[in-house]
Amino acid sequence: MKKLSLYVFLVLMFCNVGFAEKIVLDCKLLNLVERGFKANEQIIQRIVIDIENNKFCYNDCDWNLATVTDEVIIATVTNDYGDIFMFLIDRITGEALGHAEWKDEATLKRIEKGGKDAQLLTTDDKFICDKAKAKF
Repeated sequence: MKKLSLYVFLVLMFCNVGFAEKIVLDCKLLNLVERGFKANEQIIQRIVIDIENNKFCYNDCDWNLATVTDEVIIATVTNDYGDIFMFLIDRITGEALGHAEWKDEATLKRIEKGGKDAQLLTTDDKFICDKAKAKF
C-alpha cells in the first residue's frame, strides 16, 4: 500500500506541471482624431503577451514585461535616444493606455514649438482590448 501511495504521489506530481499560454489581444485605438487619424478609420494593434518567458510584443517590437498582477499588465521599452514608452492594460476592463516620455533633444524641441506635431507627440494612445471569457 505504501508503494501504491508513492506511485500515485509521483504520477500526480508530474501531472501538476502547468503550461502558461500566450495571451493574444487585439486592441482598438479609441482616440483616433487626437492621434491624427480619420474618425471613421479603424486601427487595431496586435499584442502578444508571454508571461512565463517575460515577453510582451507590441508593434512587432519586444518590450520588457515590467509588472503583471491580477489587475494590470505594464510593459516598457526604451529606444536608443533614451525615450521611454509604457503600455498599461487593465486586465478587468480591457482598457489600455500607451504613453511616451520623450528624452531626445530633437523631439523635445518639436514639442516645445507646439502645433499639431507637438499634440501628436504628447497625446497618449487609448485602446480597448478584446476580453477573453475570463480576465486576460
